[in-house]
This record gives sequence, C-alpha cells and structure tokens, in this order.
Amino acid sequence: MLKPAVVCRAAKLSLISTRGGLIQPALQPRRHHRRSSVRAPPAAAAKPPNEHHTPGVFLGLPEEALGSSFLASMRGENVPASAASVAAPVLAAAAVLLCLPAPAEALSVQGAVGGLEDLIQSAGILGPVIFIVAYIAATVVLIPASVLTLAAGFLFGPVLGTVVVSVASTAGAAAAFLVGRYLARPAVEKRMQGNPKFAAVDGAIAQQGAKIVLLLRLSPLFPFTLLNYGLSLTRIEFGPYVAASWAGMLPGTIAYVALGGAGKAAAETAAGGGVAPLQLVLYGLGAAATLWATALISKAASKALDEASAAGSADKPLSGGSCLRPAASSSTRRLAAAAAAGGEQATAAAAGQAMSAAHAAGSADWYRHGMTSLSQGVTMAETLQRLGPEVELAEMQGSAFVKPQSILYQLDAKPRRWDMVLSHPSVAVLLYHRQRQAVILVRQFRPAVYISATREAEAAGEPKPPLSAGFTYELCAGIIDKPGLDLKQITKEEILEECGFDVPLGAIHLVTSYLSAIGISGSRQTIFAAEVDDAMAAAAGGGGLRDHGEAIEVLALPLPQVDDFLRDEGLGRSAGLLFSLLWLQQQLAANGGQLFPSQA
Repeated sequence: MLKPAVVCRAAKLSLISTRGGLIQPALQPRRHHRRSSVRAPPAAAAKPPNEHHTPGVFLGLPEEALGSSFLASMRGENVPASAASVAAPVLAAAAVLLCLPAPAEALSVQGAVGGLEDLIQSAGILGPVIFIVAYIAATVVLIPASVLTLAAGFLFGPVLGTVVVSVASTAGAAAAFLVGRYLARPAVEKRMQGNPKFAAVDGAIAQQGAKIVLLLRLSPLFPFTLLNYGLSLTRIEFGPYVAASWAGMLPGTIAYVALGGAGKAAAETAAGGGVAPLQLVLYGLGAAATLWATALISKAASKALDEASAAGSADKPLSGGSCLRPAASSSTRRLAAAAAAGGEQATAAAAGQAMSAAHAAGSADWYRHGMTSLSQGVTMAETLQRLGPEVELAEMQGSAFVKPQSILYQLDAKPRRWDMVLSHPSVAVLLYHRQRQAVILVRQFRPAVYISATREAEAAGEPKPPLSAGFTYELCAGIIDKPGLDLKQITKEEILEECGFDVPLGAIHLVTSYLSAIGISGSRQTIFAAEVDDAMAAAAGGGGLRDHGEAIEVLALPLPQVDDFLRDEGLGRSAGLLFSLLWLQQQLAANGGQLFPSQA
C-alpha cells in the first residue's frame, strides 16, 4: 500500500507553488520551461542508470502497457491527442494521480503535469472517468485529496471540475468506508484507539447520526481521507453516511476547484493568452469569496459539532472506569447526594458493609466456603497489586460495548420517552467438575461493582472500601460478538479462554435464557451447563488479559459449601450464578448425583 508520506512530485511541486503565486501548473508554452523543480542527484551519489529505469520500463510498468504517446508527453514532447489509446490514459492517470514515486531522470515535473493535461484531453469523454477512478483509488490509500481537487479545477474548469470532484470524492468516501468496515476493520480500530476526538465523535453520532457526519464534513476536525475510515467504525448506516458526506463536502469542493480554476486562468494570462486582466481579477475575487464563505461555514460547523458532542456526552449515564481524570471529589459528592435522595434500604447498606468487611479481612478470607484457586498465575492478590490506586467516575465518551439510547413511543396517545443502554447479548455456562465434586467459578474485578460499593459506603458514612470490594463471583461468560459461530461454539471458546477446559460441543447443554437489566437494557443471556474433568484441561485460562485487560481467577467451589455460598451477603455474586447454583442442586437431587441423566 502506498504511504501518505509518498507524495507525488508532480502534484506537490507543480500544482502548488508558494513561490510563484497560487498555482503554476505548467500551462505556459513549453519553450518557456525553466529547469525542472526536481533536481537530479549529485553525480557522486548517482545510481546506475539501469537501477531505477531500464529500457522498456517506466514507473515500474512496461512501456508497451503505457503506450508511446503517453511516455513521450511525460518527457515533454508534443504528441497529437489522437494517438493516445484508451488503456494508456487509465494506467497513466493512476500512475500520476496516485503519486507513484519516480526517479528524477525519468520524469520531469512540468512535463508530468503537461502530460496529465494531454492525457485527459486525449481521452475525450473518458477523461473525467479516468480522473474519478484515480481519485477513488487515491482516497482509499489515504493520499490527501486537496491536491487532486485543485488539479480538477485546473483540468476541467470550475463547473465541470466541481461535478467531477463531487462524484469522485463521494464515491471515494463510500469505497473507503466499505473497506474500513468490512475489510480492514482491525487496522482502522488500532489507528483510532485512544483518539479522544474520535471517541467524542462516536458518542455524538450515536445520538444524532447523519447530522454529525454532515458537520464533520464541513469542519476541518478530521482529514478527509482519515475521516472516511474513522466513520466506518461508528454505527452510522451506509446510505445516510453517503448523503451527508456528499452535502458536507460540496462547499469545500467548490472552493478548491475554484482555486484551481483561478490558477489556470492566471497561468494562461501569464503565457500571453486566455482571459483579459479584468476578467482575471474578477475570477480571483470570486475564488477568494468562495474560500471566505467556506471558512465561515467550517467555523460554524466546528462550533455546532462541539456543542453536539458536549450535548451527547451530557445525556450519557455515568460509567465506572479505572484511573479516569475528572476530579473524584465532585463525582463523589454527586454520588453521595444521589444515594441519600434515593434512600437505599438498610438491607442493601448492610450487605455493602458486610462485603467491605469481608474483603478487608485479608487474603485468608478471599477463599471462603472451601474454595480453591485453579488459576496458574492470575490470582486475586496479583490483580490487586496491579489495580489502582484510584477508581473514579467520568462521563462516557464512547464505547464499543455500551450504547446509550432513548426510545420514543406513545402510551394513551401521549408521547413517552424511555432511556436505555444498548448492550450485547451474551452466553454463560455452569461448569461442574466431576472429579472434584465442585462448581467452577470465575472471579474478577468489576469497576462498576466497586463504584456501587463506594456509593453505599459513602451513603452510610463509612470509609471508602478497599479495591477488593470490586471483585465478583460469576459464571464463565462472554458476549455474542463472533459472526458465523452459533451459541454453543461461542460458549466452547469462552470456556477454553477463561477456564482452560476444552469441552466437546456435545457435552454443552442448554439450560435456559433470560433477559438481564430489563429496565435499561433487556439484553438476552443464554445459560448452558457442562461437566468437566482434569482430562479436559488444555490451557491456563485467565481470560484475555493482553487483548481485553481481563484478569480472571478460576475457582473451584466444593458442592457441600454451595448453600453457605448462596447465603453469604458479603460476596459479590451475579444473578445468573445464583440461579445456576440452585438449578444445579435441583438437577443433582433429581438425577441421583448426576448433572445429566444420560451421562455415566
């Protein structure tokens, strides 16, 4: 793939020249050509002539594929337009417009631009098509589009140039969007990860969709080519994305094309032809007015975009996070006030106190009810050493897993609104170890649980609990985010990743499914069950610490201790785990100590 740093010599040095005015596109008669803007390397450093350009090869392509007419025009020779074939212009436009690097001895700058003009003219009605195809390809490989847009004004004039670039930029934006969403998503996610601007944009798009895309196109917040790929990671639909992109890019397109057209008029006048001086002045004033209007639109769009991003963030619920920057004092005061106003029941406060007391007792109390650790490295003590020292609240700026939304509906002929959090459905599995006569659990730190424990402690006037209060006991579980795999296959992979057991698909049995957090989410969780033994141990388990930041400890809870575990209010336990333990006891009692009657 071409890198953005590889800039086309012809485009950079000939289309934009700060020394000689707006644009010097080599429209002057070739008898006035001065020395090339690209200097040949010193003789001492010169490379063998055949190393970069050998007979029969030009820009890495066979000369017979490019055509002699194009090669002659690129070297500054006058060639009749009728001599160019259809295939040669296509390859040549791609070579020039996509900025393929070329040695100075093979390509002169002004000759390249002059050759490009001859190329477009020789193609006739196919000239704009060639330009559009090259523009799309340049957009996909992240080459800045401003140079090509200026070139369109020079090559086609302000009216046709605007039409050509409008079509090309919209098609290029659509192509890059599809590549980013379906072909190169991992690479794009890596590029965008940790970008605060993109996080704010993603949150705003979740609220206002195409309006934010329109404002982004009008605003210089993101470069055009990079923005195409960034937007492919959001939840914007393809149709609204294309429509908003076309409308938002149009003012900038008009401005840049007008600038390119003004440069062409200036070059023709300097060469002794073209428009009259008064017309040239009017042309320049028109281009300047267009640029001024575009700048005003961009400024207004940037302001509106900032307001939309701020409004989108204000509508989002508070979410727990580790070591986030907003001051803890203000968020703590808000939490305490909310807790006091909500009037938590004494039982909830008592449970929180019991949890804090239990975890503060030390590591000896971390393996209650006869639990033993099966982990080969990730233990609660080790995780505590890596946590903190602070866990605070911040406004959510965008998430790949949680999306706040508002539902608008009618009840009794009156408009209603219900705020919800869109989250992934998930699978969970109860693992029963036959040899150990124990239930396999997982334990990990949950920031949201710790924040809730902090809130309960503050409401009760108690000290801030230790970080160990954020650990929960759960089933092995994972979200459904792997296209092409059914629920059992996803469950099998989660068991291996988190607990280290390689369980055959036939040994995984459906228990039931339920809706979690029905007041704000309603996402479905499907529960499975499976029996495991030491022969199935195939990996260390512990979750995706490197990829997902998980630190999961695998525990074995002896069957005789299940009742005590169920009654222990000092432990953080998920609802799915409590249900599954009760179901397990019922199954074992009904089947003579066997989880599944068909298994020996």
